[in-house]
Amino acid sequence: MRSSGTGVVLVHDRYGWLPHLDRLADDLRADGHTAATVNLYHGRSTLDDAMARQLLDELDVAEAKATIVEAAGALRRRGAKRIALLGFSIG
Repeated sequence: MRSSGTGVVLVHDRYGWLPHLDRLADDLRADGHTAATVNLYHGRSTLDDAMARQLLDELDVAEAKATIVEAAGALRRRGAKRIALLGFSIG
């Protein structure tokens, strides 16, 4: 499979990283892209609305931005010529 030269950083919604993001990343890879997911909640996630609100309230925005920039840099180092950001809700 030929690479499109595009890297995609996937950023989760307010619930945090959930398995559907990895499936979406796999689909992007199958289409020839380089893809990475980030977890801005340091491994925490939930399906509960109140907990999701708490996780979002605790988010360090500067740290989140740095995490996303680092993920984009990692994709560039893996050969991506262009970088896309695909975010959900808070992403």
